[in-house]
Parts: sequence; C-alpha cells; structure tokens
Amino acid sequence: MAITCLPRIAFAARNSLQSMRTGLQPGKKTRLVIETTMRPTYTLEYPENQLIINIANTTKNDSVVAKLSSDALVKSINQVQNGDKLTLVVNLKKQIPQLH
Repeated sequence: MAITCLPRIAFAARNSLQSMRTGLQPGKKTRLVIETTMRPTYTLEYPENQLIINIANTTKNDSVVAKLSSDALVKSINQVQNGDKLTLVVNLKKQIPQLH
C-alpha cells in the first residue's frame, strides 16, 4: 500500500467588485447598491460629507463605474485598494446622521 502525501495548498478566494449604483427611494431616501462576486465582510465610517466602506478580502475593479442617480445623495464613489481591503469613498452632497 502506498500513501502519497501532497502538500495542502489553501487558496483564499478573492472577492471582486462587480457594480455600483444609486437610486432614489420613497421619502427621498438614497439607496446605494454595491455588488460583489461573493458575500462581503465590511465596515462603515461616517466622516463629514462622506461614507467610507471597507470591504475585506476584495479587489478593486477599475472597469466598474458607479451609475449615480442625479437626485440621490451620492456625488461620486472612488475605489482605493489598501492591501487585501477595498475602500470605497462615497462623497455625499450633505452630511448624513450617524446610525447607532
């Protein structure tokens, strides 16, 4: 009987940005949709007139351009790669109240 031992190689699957869009919902609320290839793990920050979304284990995709509704709160969205984390900097037309 021969037993072969092969090294185990772990491949961490990388998430990737697929699309971004905004829309205006009832009550003049802005909806921001961010689509990725896998379910993301993320954190949110609320500096003045911005929303910062840090998405773990995700790569930016320069071919993705956000489709922004002119009536929505979002002015622009920029992608920044920080190691294995994708940071989306969402620039807002006005400050939003922080959620607790």
